[in-house]
Amino acid sequence: MFRLLLFLFSTSIIVAQNTYEVSGQVFDKETQEALEFANVILTDTQDASNVVGTVTDAKGKFSLTVPQGYYHFKVAFISYESINIQNKLIAKNENLGKLYLAYDTNQLQEVEVVSEKSPIELKLDKKIYNISKDLTAAGGTVSDALNNVPSVTVDVEGNISIRGNENVTILLNGKPSSMISSDPATALAQLSADAVEKVEVITSPSAKYDAAGTGGILNIVLKKDKNLGLNGSATLTLGVPTQSNTALNLNYRAAKYNLTTNLGTFYKGRPGELDFYNTYEDDDYSAINEHRDIKRKDIGGTLNIGLEYYLTEKTTLNGSIFGRVAEENDNFQNLSNRFDGDLLLSQQQIENPQTELDKTAQFDLGATHKFNKEGHQISGDVQYTFDDETIEQMATTYEVLTTRSLEAEEIINVREIKNNYLAQIDYVNPKGERKFEAGYRGTFNNESKDYFLEDLDLTTGNYLVNEDLTNLFEYSTYINAWYAQYTNKWDKLSFILGLRMEYTHLEGEISTDYDVSALQNLIGEEIQLTFQEDYLEPFPTLNIGYDFSEDTSVTFGINRRIRRAPGFFINPFPSRSSQTNIFQGNPAILPVFSTNYELAFLRKWKGLTFNASAYYQNAANYFHVVHETVDGVEVDGVPVIRATPINLERSERRGVELNFIVNPWHWWRLNLGFNGYEFEYTGVYNGTDFASTDYALKTNVISKVNLPYKINWQTTLNYTAGRRT
Repeated sequence: MFRLLLFLFSTSIIVAQNTYEVSGQVFDKETQEALEFANVILTDTQDASNVVGTVTDAKGKFSLTVPQGYYHFKVAFISYESINIQNKLIAKNENLGKLYLAYDTNQLQEVEVVSEKSPIELKLDKKIYNISKDLTAAGGTVSDALNNVPSVTVDVEGNISIRGNENVTILLNGKPSSMISSDPATALAQLSADAVEKVEVITSPSAKYDAAGTGGILNIVLKKDKNLGLNGSATLTLGVPTQSNTALNLNYRAAKYNLTTNLGTFYKGRPGELDFYNTYEDDDYSAINEHRDIKRKDIGGTLNIGLEYYLTEKTTLNGSIFGRVAEENDNFQNLSNRFDGDLLLSQQQIENPQTELDKTAQFDLGATHKFNKEGHQISGDVQYTFDDETIEQMATTYEVLTTRSLEAEEIINVREIKNNYLAQIDYVNPKGERKFEAGYRGTFNNESKDYFLEDLDLTTGNYLVNEDLTNLFEYSTYINAWYAQYTNKWDKLSFILGLRMEYTHLEGEISTDYDVSALQNLIGEEIQLTFQEDYLEPFPTLNIGYDFSEDTSVTFGINRRIRRAPGFFINPFPSRSSQTNIFQGNPAILPVFSTNYELAFLRKWKGLTFNASAYYQNAANYFHVVHETVDGVEVDGVPVIRATPINLERSERRGVELNFIVNPWHWWRLNLGFNGYEFEYTGVYNGTDFASTDYALKTNVISKVNLPYKINWQTTLNYTAGRRT
């Protein structure tokens, strides 16, 4: 087996003066058909490190060239008995003729008694969910599959949370992916679950992971099939409301490289509704009810090409290209009814068609070098992501109470460009049960949002630039991080102790080519048009595990995490989706720092696995969105209500999570999950006390039955209780 693995990862180059060709042809003994991709290996009897090998072609043929000498000859193929010839002298060209492999009946019997791998694996600091074992994920998206993952919730808008916390860091193959982190709801709703091998839910991250994400980390691992030769799969999904997805996964594995391709297309129609109910005192209107109808149509595709090249036995190069093109066509219709008591004073309709084109590309290049000692290695990686998003939008306003009359029309063009860079290096040095790890990661992100607006002049019919609203927002985030962690195990006790230091530099500016005083007055005199922030913070982590027996263990984890404000939380320019209900960022908002504790228990019985977790989180500078009127700003006599993110003093989250995996018979497996928590936050803003307590509950049941004739049946039930915030 060692020699076979050695061949798969490298092919030694043997140089000698006299070399000879060894050839032949391999067949299935029973069917007499040629066997493609059978392994043929020659090992020097005097030096076992001299190994040369190949795989058979479509006609079962092979050919090898080796120096004169004695060799062990082997032909192997999965599920077949191997052919072994010991101490064969190669002193001339050898044609071994036709070689016949027979089925290995013992191996086949072993395969029949091996149980199916569980869809959920429990580790010291994380849960691993094998998406490929979930039937409901076939043909669906990653968002669909994540709803079946313990601890994870995906709401109707695609927003992801872990144990009720929406601040989740999402990794792709263990590394940050800007195309996902910038808009995870959209990206994961467009990524086919068929391209994903597993999802790791990391609730107690060690120091080697980014400190971002107070809710935890989701690591999405794409498929990389290790079988020799060409293999793949294709799926088609149709759904209601309008939905279609296609996925094509191809993998080609040879002795020196592994090539993976994932191609997916999607088309979705997503209807929706939104209602605002606002009441006023001492204003022209006593109440305004706004109803918004939303119709979305998304079409696009994703492509991922990954290559692993085994340069030598100890050095591997890897690279990938990930691209996505998506077009979203939205049609919003707002109907605003304005009342004085029960009397309807006016009725306004806004038609707001919008087209959004998003083009994203990510390039990744890395290398791993393994030293002589097993597990001793160093790896490096560089990554670049480019995202270009353009939005064309028209907003037309009509008064429709009596007759339909045009009141206003505006055209909005937005272009948002993001350039994200990443560089990292990781070093691992194990010594028995001990292991030392250290590394560096730098992430450098730049984004710009160019906002251009034109108003229709109702008297002339011409469009004029709105100089007050046209602006450019530029924002950059630079994070340099260093980490070191130490792992050890004494008998039944194991631990991981680590420290991560992160230096963060943030800077931003909102500017205009027109009258800057008008822009300053619009966003507020108290808000700086140029802002900058720097801070250096430590993030210690500790994970401890104790194994009472092979089937019973307990773990404890403590870590410090950070939540940085996203760009739209900082951009002070107010949104334009509604005339009287707007969202405005806050450049002065501070990051959230949290300390997290988790105690977990695992017990295995025959046919039953039980995992229980109790967790607690204490966070400072909690993000909260407040709604308030803007002094002196009205539209047709209606005060404008602004939603703005602020920092509250503190928040606390405490909860319990229970998971059961029941396997009473080999043909039936049942997964049961329960997560309940209490969330409390405190703080005062502008004289208002925002103290509040919230409770939440999520349960899920997954039942899988193996029926005759190789038919599998899966039933999934999810329940999320209502929340009041």
